[in-house]
Amino acid sequence: MKKVTCLLLALAMILGAIGCTSTPATADSATEAAAPATDATATEEAIPDNEKIVVSFASQWFSEEGRADFIYKAAETFEKENPQYKFEGITIAYGDFNDKMKVAFASGETPTIVYCIGDWLESWYEQGWIAPMDDYVDINGRKDEFAVWNAQEAAQRDGKNYGLNIETCPYGGLIYNKEILEAEGVTEIPTTPEEFLALAQKLTHDDQYGFIAANSSDNLSHIMQESLPWIMGFGGVIADEDGNFMVDSPEFVKGVEYYRQLATTCAPKSMVYNTQRQLFFEGKVAMCADGGYFVTWAESTNPELVGKLDVAYLPLPTKANNTDIVYVCLSSAATEEQKIGAGKFLEVLMRDEFQQDWLSGCNYPVMMKSGITDEYRANNSWVSIYEDLAANGISGEVPGHETSSDEIRKIIADYIVMAIEDPTSDVQQLMTECKQKLEEV
Repeated sequence: MKKVTCLLLALAMILGAIGCTSTPATADSATEAAAPATDATATEEAIPDNEKIVVSFASQWFSEEGRADFIYKAAETFEKENPQYKFEGITIAYGDFNDKMKVAFASGETPTIVYCIGDWLESWYEQGWIAPMDDYVDINGRKDEFAVWNAQEAAQRDGKNYGLNIETCPYGGLIYNKEILEAEGVTEIPTTPEEFLALAQKLTHDDQYGFIAANSSDNLSHIMQESLPWIMGFGGVIADEDGNFMVDSPEFVKGVEYYRQLATTCAPKSMVYNTQRQLFFEGKVAMCADGGYFVTWAESTNPELVGKLDVAYLPLPTKANNTDIVYVCLSSAATEEQKIGAGKFLEVLMRDEFQQDWLSGCNYPVMMKSGITDEYRANNSWVSIYEDLAANGISGEVPGHETSSDEIRKIIADYIVMAIEDPTSDVQQLMTECKQKLEEV
């Protein structure tokens, strides 16, 4: 147990040094609610916390009320059924996640379970940072139960699963506040880009904004997350199937030009994107483009929004959209006991009740088909939009440059920020320069 304690202390120091906030269990947390001494599977005498095997999980989800609640709920069941284990959540912001985990991986001191999007998986695999999961979680044997088996197959290398597809998150849903639109006399969502821009500009006045859009250099990951659904909707792609960069194509340039108009005429200028989101939560923003999780997040943050939000398709020529294919991976540095415990926790998370909890928190396809019931779909008709968008989703991996996808996206984001910061700049010229830089790198 001394080794486990040292690993966690070392991880806390590493992530702390680079700005990570950990959320270990406290007397008020769901994990502390576990009572292993009274459980049927528990030993006659409770195991002291300092002698338990720690299974830690790093993700940005622990900062989101709805998500954190049901992850800790599953953790409580896991701890009751396996009293020799203790669950700990570690919070790392989405925009910083890959960079911070690279530092942790390089040190060899990492969480047991790690959030991972498809953009990063190949690089992590090649570095040897993640371990095959098949000995700890039954994946292939439950193929027919997975909601998006193609996404799960994408995590396989040499016949082994190096990630467990936990959700497929499209960002192309148009979330809008019905109360604001009705107050402005708007009865229908526009179906063309031109009409939508005009509406977003009309709704921007006084202390109200028509739309929110990442528009500052504080977080390049958010720039790409928010701009790509629009760029892809106009037919733009970062690279073609042969790996040739296409950021200077007419379609890509048109998408950047359109996104610039949204970011400069309808949204708070040069504002951290999470702060913009808070304005939406406060009822000061009419519309945004985001994943289904945003609805639950907004309603849990401000209960006054319950019943006021709805979702539509973005008013774009195609449904192609930036989609995070999300996995959880096992760290190669974890001990065998930790990996076994992680497998037991993930098997709990795969149960119907927790899959249904998970879907209610994100509202797009999750790991298992059992996550969405007919009743839930009937009560949340717009969830079908996210199912459709997920089917038309495009992963952030850049064809031919899979291990460099994250770096490529940051370079492109830099140029999109340049276009936003100077609304008079020539986007075609900027994206031509961006292509040249990508080819040089």
